Amino acid sequence: MNVCRFSFSRTYAPHVIVSCEDYVCIPRNQPLTWLLSRLILTHRIPKFAEKDFSDALQAFLEEEEKKLYDKSASHLYAEFLSDDSNGEKIAADLETAVDERTTSRHQLESLADEEIFGQAYARIVQSATAMDLVQLEHSFAVAVETEITERKRALNDLQKINLEETAALIAKGGSDEAVSELQRRFHSDYEILKTQWDSRISELKELQRRNYRSFVMSVEEQLPQSLSPPAATVGRGVAPSSKVTRLNATPSQILNESAKTPHRGSITHAPMSPHEPRSESFMVELGRQLRTSYNLKLIQADPLNLITIVGSGLSGPPSER
Repeated sequence: MNVCRFSFSRTYAPHVIVSCEDYVCIPRNQPLTWLLSRLILTHRIPKFAEKDFSDALQAFLEEEEKKLYDKSASHLYAEFLSDDSNGEKIAADLETAVDERTTSRHQLESLADEEIFGQAYARIVQSATAMDLVQLEHSFAVAVETEITERKRALNDLQKINLEETAALIAKGGSDEAVSELQRRFHSDYEILKTQWDSRISELKELQRRNYRSFVMSVEEQLPQSLSPPAATVGRGVAPSSKVTRLNATPSQILNESAKTPHRGSITHAPMSPHEPRSESFMVELGRQLRTSYNLKLIQADPLNLITIVGSGLSGPPSER
């Protein structure tokens, strides 16, 4: 840590000069706002000079911190070049870290729940059943849109009734207190009705999410095993009896079941028949799903996650998204 001298001097009028001098630590050990407040109070910086003082202090800190970091980086680089064995040591440490990370991942006994669903979804997207998935998504979207339309209609009807009642009350010469009470009652009823509809739509979306997942897992289990590596199904711990959606059910049937099925309880299903692949190319359906399947944004990642050992066929753990 370095201690640097900061000085500020500015002339605002022929006889109005604002100046101060103090020592600050680089890098600073407190937020900029704290340091700025302390210096302003200590040196009694007037209000009209605070903006210039703040800008000067921030520029000074940035410049001094840059000098310190550049000096430290140059020192580390020179120290690295001074010994030829440093490069080999870093490479050995990196190789050890990669081996440990790869081994720990390879020894996992089961995949995470989201990984299982992601693999199942990827298999369906690359198969001829992708159109069924698209139709199911469309059916769910239509159902939600219908509920939203009904909510809007109900709220508009309530507003219309309130306008009519208010107009009738004013026409009869109602007092201001009566009109205010009518409006308070309207706003209360409006919020209650809106909350009820929002809760209803949220429950529908949650039910659709569960049925969508069940549909994906059920269809994926009936796909030919040659579409994915055998290891993809190891360790899932999902019994055949856990399927809750029929493979031969159409998206509209699944949507109807979603609307009729309560939140608890299971759905009985008929025996599934082997899936017969369709004639259309799965690449067509794959293209339609690329927007949602691969529209990923890498927020942060460990460098070890981006390293693949040559010839091992293994890579680091999936990066955090």
